[in-house]
Amino acid sequence: SYKWLSRFLKCKYFDASSLAECMLAVILGNKPPGWVIVLVDQTTVNGVEVVNAAIPFQGRAVPVAWVDFEYPWKTIDPASQNTIERYLLTWLGLAVPRGVRLILIFDRGYARVELIKDL
Repeated sequence: SYKWLSRFLKCKYFDASSLAECMLAVILGNKPPGWVIVLVDQTTVNGVEVVNAAIPFQGRAVPVAWVDFEYPWKTIDPASQNTIERYLLTWLGLAVPRGVRLILIFDRGYARVELIKDL
């Protein structure tokens, strides 16, 4: 369930922020390319919103970073989906190996000038 997963991910011994870096290292290998395509999308799973970043790999989209939240807002003050999206993109940018550039491909729901300006 979401509550079980949420408790696991918030465990003080589990460093969720390092997961993106580890997943990128596994997918990109020892000699990463100069650029990497990243697919950014949002979905709803049992009432929980998930914004995720995935890398196309061998015909699949492998999630490397994600942020989840529920309505009504409980975790962010002030409540802002824009803040969550910027957090995910910043997290991803910090996790990518040095010298690798990200090519971000967004779902049409992200066609906002302010978000693009922030990149």
